[in-house]
Amino acid sequence: RLAAPDPDMIYLKLFNAFQQGNRHFKLFGCNFCDYFNLSLPIEGFDPQTDTEPALHALRRLFDQLYLRVLVITKNGYLGVAPLHVQQGNRVCALLGCSMLGVLRPRGDGCILIGESYIHGVMDGEATKWLDAEKCKLETITLC
Repeated sequence: RLAAPDPDMIYLKLFNAFQQGNRHFKLFGCNFCDYFNLSLPIEGFDPQTDTEPALHALRRLFDQLYLRVLVITKNGYLGVAPLHVQQGNRVCALLGCSMLGVLRPRGDGCILIGESYIHGVMDGEATKWLDAEKCKLETITLC
């Protein structure tokens, strides 16, 4: 009979993979790993005796960051976006949506790549920018 994988070990492996996948991400001229050199030891880790608050934080982190990458917008905002985001995609506040959307231009329209979190743009700033005429409404065709 095969034993079920330990969920805590899966989170540790995912955290290490997230760090590895973002190791070349540049933030103010430094690599991501220069800021967060937090490689967690998988070998010898015992979820029964190691700190439970750290594991709880790690679980919550991955609930938000699984299959996401770090991004910086053209205007300098830091955030997370779907794994398949590409340079040239657009982050948009879509009317009626509670999250920002990532759109990729295609032909005469755009395809929706997924949702994103962009720090400093999540609390109604887009509406304020629209009121101040710092941005404009556009009609976008999703294909």
